Amino acid sequence: MRTYSGFAAHYTPTTMERVARTRGLPAGSNYVASPYHGIGTRLLVCRAGDCVEAVVADVCHPRDCARIRQRGIVVELSFPLARRLCGI
Repeated sequence: MRTYSGFAAHYTPTTMERVARTRGLPAGSNYVASPYHGIGTRLLVCRAGDCVEAVVADVCHPRDCARIRQRGIVVELSFPLARRLCGI
């Protein structure tokens, strides 16, 4: 298993869920966007010992991936997941 350490950004409310619905992903899942993994991949996202299984619903455009990685962003969270893991 590969692990990443870095920053998590987040999407605005309902955006990730709309993307997931458009892509036919299972409703009610915890969704993330990833610059490293493909759509539908299941990931374990952890912060301070709180771990959540999530499904990749979105990926970066190839021209944006290098910039996102250089900024240290390893995952972008759906708003509900950001609220749970980051307390926003």
